[in-house]
Amino acid sequence: MNKTARWVPALAAPVVIIGGALAWPAIASASSPLPDKTPAQVLALVAKSDTAAYSGTVQQTSDLGLPDLSALEKQLGAAGASSNNLLDLLTASHTAKIYTDGGSKQRLQVLDSLAERDVVRSGDSVWLYDSSQSAATHLVFTGGAKKKDASREASAAPEVTPTQLATQLIAQLQPTTGFDVSSSDRVAGRATYRLTLTPKAADSLVADATVAVDAHTGVPLEVSVYAKGQSSPAVQVKFSSIRYGSPAADVFRFSPPKGAKVETQQITPQDLAGARGDAPKLSGAQKPTVIGTGWDAIAELPAGSLDLSQLTQQAAQSGADASAMLNLLQQVDGGRGIQTSLVSVLITDDGRVLAGAVPLTALENAAK
Repeated sequence: MNKTARWVPALAAPVVIIGGALAWPAIASASSPLPDKTPAQVLALVAKSDTAAYSGTVQQTSDLGLPDLSALEKQLGAAGASSNNLLDLLTASHTAKIYTDGGSKQRLQVLDSLAERDVVRSGDSVWLYDSSQSAATHLVFTGGAKKKDASREASAAPEVTPTQLATQLIAQLQPTTGFDVSSSDRVAGRATYRLTLTPKAADSLVADATVAVDAHTGVPLEVSVYAKGQSSPAVQVKFSSIRYGSPAADVFRFSPPKGAKVETQQITPQDLAGARGDAPKLSGAQKPTVIGTGWDAIAELPAGSLDLSQLTQQAAQSGADASAMLNLLQQVDGGRGIQTSLVSVLITDDGRVLAGAVPLTALENAAK
């Protein structure tokens, strides 16, 4: 993994920027204008913020034009946990508490109605807990593999400065993206630089994406993605409050409640990606191919990836709510599809799955 890949995800999801420790900087007064920065300088500021200690509250909202699917979520229950979590993310808003103290201590606490979900990391130990299921998973990193991979990565990685990395990223994105920087916004009471990325692709459903970066620490405080024709964000993750400094040590201690079902897994760094979010591990035959480049690229899973007739049968057996969800997939030539404000998905009759931030008609044309 190159150095650019290690910090670029910070731009995509500030909820998971929970590494390292930043010294408390001298804060300019609210009336002091911020010095101008180029897009590359703002990205370099983010790159330097990979060590941060803070606690805060994050609000996540989604407005993709989907109906309320809460009834279906309840029907799925524990048996459909992965689908349930996905529906929840697409149709509901969430409040989360974030705590971080260095690269080895983090906690993400999602506060649902009458329930709580936690991810707690302390060193080589990671706890995942869902109070609604009364279940906890304890992930334990295998030290040998971790040290071996870390040393290999350190020896292979070239010495590149954050400024050089930012310049490289701008160069990679410039053919498909327009950049702009403003400095008039405040997020969670903090002065920010707002970096706006505008797709050059005419077919993309994305109008633009913005990242509000703390002007003094470089920590991204807000990410918003706007769909064409919408004045409010289709997806937004935003700090409503943030406080720099190390949280109390007991925040990172976790013991499963009495009676909770506990599963323990030994895990290597390579396994972690597959463990997050119940992500399925795809075989070589199921890995997606990418059609096109940039903001109007389309990902396609091969034939046989999803049986549409079986999906229809399962929906009929599951009841009215599941059938209603399937009906959101409108009948099109050669399959079923759905277009939200930000992304479209097409399931073809031969089991291919196509998805992208493009109109459904673009997926239909790509499937022919």
